[in-house]
Amino acid sequence: MDHAVSLVQAYLQLNGYFTSAEYPIIASAGRSGVRTITDIDVLAFRFPSGSPVPEPRGRRAPQSLHVGEADPGLGISDDSIDMIVGEVKEGRVGVNTAVRDPEVLKVVIGRLGDSG
Repeated sequence: MDHAVSLVQAYLQLNGYFTSAEYPIIASAGRSGVRTITDIDVLAFRFPSGSPVPEPRGRRAPQSLHVGEADPGLGISDDSIDMIVGEVKEGRVGVNTAVRDPEVLKVVIGRLGDSG
């Protein structure tokens, strides 16, 4: 995993997201088996918080870390599920056209539970 993907993944995790990095999109290739069409750099989900998380106490408690508070710049609601399908770039930017393909996005979302 490259450093940029690791950085984005860590940021999202600190903001309460469950993440998966470099998720492969695989298709059948007939007799040849399977082939990888592309990979999704970051898949991330944030679920509404059910019960408050107790504040850590004692010597080992992290300083200035508020679990459950998301970065306001993300613009997310505390009472809804948020999903991110992210393409991470560093250096020269090139568009991953496979990720923008509606069929690829349909496969990604379908594997996450929506079959419609």
